[in-house]
Amino acid sequence: MARLALAVTKREQCYSLWKKYEAVLTHSLTYSLTHLTTYSLTQEVVRKQDRLLGISSRINQFKNIVDDVKQRWYAAQEEEKNLEKTFKRDIQTLCNISFDQDTLKVFTQLYRKRKYPKIEGTHSLT
Repeated sequence: MARLALAVTKREQCYSLWKKYEAVLTHSLTYSLTHLTTYSLTQEVVRKQDRLLGISSRINQFKNIVDDVKQRWYAAQEEEKNLEKTFKRDIQTLCNISFDQDTLKVFTQLYRKRKYPKIEGTHSLT
């Protein structure tokens, strides 16, 4: 009977000690997993921020290109308006002939309807 009591007491001590280690290990593993999860999430955030910065810089480059194209487009429109305004005078000066109003009107209409051949490597907006 004494051996049985001693064995039960030893078993309870081992069980109690095992429960303490289990609690410590569980806490340690939980802390490690939390720390690891936080670290991996931080790394993911850093990767996303780097990607966002790259995309942001590409967007800014594209905006600069678009602004440059707009400025050239507006400059070309202004040049076109100026050429149209001075067309009647320029054609008479270049031909050294004074045309009557009807002829100038026809030339002006033809000038407005003109078509240019498509240049390879350029894009058409219309």
